[in-house]
Amino acid sequence: MDRSRRFLLAGVATVLSGLTGCAITPESSFEDYAQSQPLNKENVHVFFLESPADFLRLGDIRRLSTYLKDQGFPNAYYYRMTPSGVARMRGSRIELAQHIYQIRAMNPNARILLYGWSAGSLIGIDAMNRLGLTGIRIDTALYVDSTFVRFVPYHPPNVDRIALIYRRQNCVPQQLPHAVIYPIKEFGHLSVPTDKEAVDALMLEVIRLAEL
Repeated sequence: MDRSRRFLLAGVATVLSGLTGCAITPESSFEDYAQSQPLNKENVHVFFLESPADFLRLGDIRRLSTYLKDQGFPNAYYYRMTPSGVARMRGSRIELAQHIYQIRAMNPNARILLYGWSAGSLIGIDAMNRLGLTGIRIDTALYVDSTFVRFVPYHPPNVDRIALIYRRQNCVPQQLPHAVIYPIKEFGHLSVPTDKEAVDALMLEVIRLAEL
Protein backbone atom coordinates (compact mmCIF):
# COMPACT_ATOMS: atom_id res chain seq x y z
CA MET A 1 0.00 0.00 0.00
CA ASP A 2 1.51 3.39 -0.97
CA ARG A 3 2.04 6.16 1.54
CA SER A 4 -0.80 8.39 0.33
CA ARG A 5 -3.33 5.56 0.62
CA ARG A 6 -2.16 4.73 4.14
CA PHE A 7 -2.50 8.39 5.05
CA LEU A 8 -6.04 8.49 3.65
CA LEU A 9 -7.11 5.37 5.54
CA ALA A 10 -5.61 6.70 8.74
CA GLY A 11 -7.54 9.93 8.26
CA VAL A 12 -10.80 8.10 7.71
CA ALA A 13 -10.21 5.99 10.82
CA THR A 14 -9.52 9.13 12.85
CA VAL A 15 -12.72 10.78 11.66
CA LEU A 16 -14.81 7.69 12.40
CA SER A 17 -13.35 7.31 15.86
CA GLY A 18 -14.16 10.95 16.53
CA LEU A 19 -17.73 10.45 15.43
CA THR A 20 -18.40 7.28 17.35
CA GLY A 21 -15.92 7.02 20.17
CA CYS A 22 -15.31 3.63 21.69
CA ALA A 23 -18.01 0.99 21.55
CA ILE A 24 -20.38 1.54 24.45
CA THR A 25 -22.03 -1.27 26.35
CA PRO A 26 -25.71 -0.34 26.74
CA GLU A 27 -26.98 0.20 30.26
CA SER A 28 -30.20 1.43 31.81
CA SER A 29 -31.50 2.64 35.15
CA PHE A 30 -34.39 0.20 34.79
CA GLU A 31 -32.39 -3.04 34.67
CA ASP A 32 -33.16 -3.97 38.29
CA TYR A 33 -36.86 -3.27 37.77
CA ALA A 34 -36.95 -5.40 34.63
CA GLN A 35 -35.24 -8.27 36.45
CA SER A 36 -37.32 -8.14 39.64
CA GLN A 37 -40.86 -7.56 38.38
CA PRO A 38 -43.23 -10.29 37.09
CA LEU A 39 -43.23 -9.05 33.50
CA ASN A 40 -44.61 -10.98 30.54
CA LYS A 41 -41.35 -10.72 28.64
CA GLU A 42 -42.03 -13.60 26.26
CA ASN A 43 -45.07 -11.75 24.90
CA VAL A 44 -43.03 -8.75 23.72
CA HIS A 45 -41.40 -8.74 20.28
CA VAL A 46 -38.94 -5.94 19.48
CA PHE A 47 -37.60 -5.37 15.97
CA PHE A 48 -34.39 -3.34 15.71
CA LEU A 49 -34.23 -1.82 12.23
CA GLU A 50 -30.76 -0.82 11.08
CA SER A 51 -30.37 2.25 8.90
CA PRO A 52 -29.56 1.24 5.29
CA ALA A 53 -26.96 4.01 5.24
CA ASP A 54 -25.07 2.60 8.24
CA PHE A 55 -23.24 -0.10 6.30
CA LEU A 56 -20.41 0.00 8.87
CA ARG A 57 -22.93 -0.56 11.69
CA LEU A 58 -21.59 2.38 13.66
CA GLY A 59 -24.86 2.87 15.52
CA ASP A 60 -24.43 -0.46 17.36
CA ILE A 61 -28.08 -1.42 16.85
CA ARG A 62 -27.19 -5.10 16.99
CA ARG A 63 -25.65 -4.57 20.41
CA LEU A 64 -29.01 -3.23 21.61
CA SER A 65 -30.72 -6.40 20.44
CA THR A 66 -28.26 -8.51 22.43
CA TYR A 67 -28.66 -6.23 25.44
CA LEU A 68 -32.43 -6.64 25.47
CA LYS A 69 -32.05 -10.42 25.40
CA ASP A 70 -29.64 -10.17 28.33
CA GLN A 71 -32.41 -8.38 30.24
CA GLY A 72 -34.66 -11.40 29.77
CA PHE A 73 -36.59 -10.36 26.67
CA PRO A 74 -35.99 -13.30 24.30
CA ASN A 75 -37.82 -11.94 21.26
CA ALA A 76 -35.45 -9.21 20.12
CA TYR A 77 -34.75 -9.26 16.39
CA TYR A 78 -32.04 -7.39 14.51
CA TYR A 79 -32.77 -6.47 10.91
CA ARG A 80 -29.80 -5.21 8.94
CA MET A 81 -30.84 -3.50 5.71
CA THR A 82 -28.23 -3.47 2.98
CA PRO A 83 -27.71 -0.38 0.78
CA SER A 84 -27.03 -2.58 -2.26
CA GLY A 85 -30.14 -1.55 -4.15
CA VAL A 86 -33.81 -0.77 -4.00
CA ALA A 87 -34.85 -4.34 -4.81
CA ARG A 88 -32.94 -5.74 -1.83
CA MET A 89 -34.35 -3.09 0.50
CA ARG A 90 -37.89 -3.86 -0.65
CA GLY A 91 -37.20 -7.54 -0.12
CA SER A 92 -36.08 -6.84 3.44
CA ARG A 93 -39.21 -4.80 4.11
CA ILE A 94 -41.40 -7.60 2.82
CA GLU A 95 -39.54 -10.11 5.01
CA LEU A 96 -40.09 -7.87 8.03
CA ALA A 97 -43.82 -7.54 7.35
CA GLN A 98 -44.12 -11.30 6.86
CA HIS A 99 -42.30 -11.97 10.14
CA ILE A 100 -44.69 -9.71 12.05
CA TYR A 101 -47.70 -11.24 10.29
CA GLN A 102 -46.58 -14.71 11.40
CA ILE A 103 -46.20 -13.57 15.01
CA ARG A 104 -49.70 -12.09 15.00
CA ALA A 105 -51.11 -15.27 13.44
CA MET A 106 -49.57 -17.43 16.18
CA ASN A 107 -50.35 -15.03 19.03
CA PRO A 108 -52.93 -12.28 18.38
CA ASN A 109 -52.15 -10.80 21.82
CA ALA A 110 -48.40 -10.42 21.20
CA ARG A 111 -46.96 -6.95 21.82
CA ILE A 112 -44.86 -5.62 18.96
CA LEU A 113 -42.44 -2.69 18.97
CA LEU A 114 -40.62 -1.40 15.90
CA TYR A 115 -37.36 0.41 16.72
CA GLY A 116 -36.28 2.46 13.71
CA TRP A 117 -33.01 4.32 14.01
CA SER A 118 -32.33 7.08 11.47
CA ALA A 119 -33.33 5.81 8.00
CA GLY A 120 -34.38 2.54 9.59
CA SER A 121 -37.58 4.35 10.53
CA LEU A 122 -38.61 4.25 6.87
CA ILE A 123 -38.28 0.46 6.90
CA GLY A 124 -40.71 0.31 9.80
CA ILE A 125 -43.17 2.71 8.18
CA ASP A 126 -43.15 0.69 4.97
CA ALA A 127 -43.79 -2.53 6.92
CA MET A 128 -46.69 -0.91 8.79
CA ASN A 129 -48.23 0.22 5.52
CA ARG A 130 -48.06 -3.35 4.21
CA LEU A 131 -49.46 -4.81 7.42
CA GLY A 132 -52.27 -2.27 7.48
CA LEU A 133 -53.64 -3.75 4.27
CA THR A 134 -54.33 -6.98 6.17
CA GLY A 135 -55.62 -5.33 9.34
CA ILE A 136 -52.48 -6.02 11.41
CA ARG A 137 -51.71 -3.40 14.06
CA ILE A 138 -48.43 -2.46 15.73
CA ASP A 139 -48.36 -1.62 19.42
CA THR A 140 -45.46 0.84 19.40
CA ALA A 141 -43.33 2.58 16.78
CA LEU A 142 -40.15 4.02 18.30
CA TYR A 143 -38.24 6.41 16.03
CA VAL A 144 -34.70 7.24 17.07
CA ASP A 145 -33.11 10.52 15.93
CA SER A 146 -34.62 10.14 12.46
CA THR A 147 -34.69 13.16 10.15
CA PHE A 148 -36.53 11.04 7.59
CA VAL A 149 -39.86 10.73 9.41
CA ARG A 150 -40.74 14.36 8.73
CA PHE A 151 -40.68 13.66 4.98
CA VAL A 152 -43.42 11.03 5.28
CA PRO A 153 -46.67 12.92 4.54
CA TYR A 154 -49.07 10.33 5.93
CA HIS A 155 -48.10 8.14 8.85
CA PRO A 156 -49.63 4.65 8.96
CA PRO A 157 -52.77 4.66 11.14
CA ASN A 158 -52.33 1.06 12.33
CA VAL A 159 -50.01 1.87 15.23
CA ASP A 160 -51.30 2.40 18.77
CA ARG A 161 -48.40 4.42 20.16
CA ILE A 162 -45.56 6.48 18.69
CA ALA A 163 -42.49 7.43 20.71
CA LEU A 164 -39.56 9.59 19.63
CA ILE A 165 -35.99 9.58 20.96
CA TYR A 166 -34.36 12.75 19.63
CA ARG A 167 -31.38 14.89 20.47
CA ARG A 168 -32.52 18.12 22.07
CA GLN A 169 -30.99 20.23 19.31
CA ASN A 170 -32.96 18.32 16.67
CA CYS A 171 -36.46 19.28 15.58
CA VAL A 172 -38.97 16.51 16.19
CA PRO A 173 -41.45 15.72 13.38
CA GLN A 174 -44.36 18.14 13.66
CA GLN A 175 -46.81 15.80 11.91
CA LEU A 176 -46.81 13.49 14.96
CA PRO A 177 -48.43 15.76 17.57
CA HIS A 178 -49.51 12.91 19.86
CA ALA A 179 -46.12 11.19 20.01
CA VAL A 180 -44.34 10.62 23.31
CA ILE A 181 -41.03 12.50 23.16
CA TYR A 182 -37.82 11.49 24.93
CA PRO A 183 -35.29 14.35 24.49
CA ILE A 184 -31.68 13.37 25.19
CA LYS A 185 -28.53 15.43 25.66
CA GLU A 186 -26.24 13.38 23.41
CA PHE A 187 -24.67 15.53 20.67
CA GLY A 188 -23.53 12.97 18.07
CA HIS A 189 -26.07 11.20 15.88
CA LEU A 190 -24.11 7.94 15.76
CA SER A 191 -23.94 7.71 19.55
CA VAL A 192 -27.67 8.14 20.15
CA PRO A 193 -28.78 4.46 20.14
CA THR A 194 -26.43 3.39 22.96
CA ASP A 195 -26.68 6.63 24.95
CA LYS A 196 -27.90 5.86 28.47
CA GLU A 197 -30.89 8.21 28.22
CA ALA A 198 -31.88 6.58 24.94
CA VAL A 199 -31.55 3.08 26.41
CA ASP A 200 -33.64 4.19 29.38
CA ALA A 201 -36.37 5.33 26.97
CA LEU A 202 -36.21 2.02 25.11
CA MET A 203 -36.49 0.05 28.34
CA LEU A 204 -39.47 2.12 29.50
CA GLU A 205 -41.33 1.39 26.27
CA VAL A 206 -40.48 -2.32 26.35
CA ILE A 207 -41.41 -2.68 30.03
CA ARG A 208 -44.69 -0.89 29.34
CA LEU A 209 -45.60 -3.54 26.76
CA ALA A 210 -44.58 -6.34 29.10
CA GLU A 211 -46.91 -4.97 31.78
CA LEU A 212 -49.99 -4.71 29.55
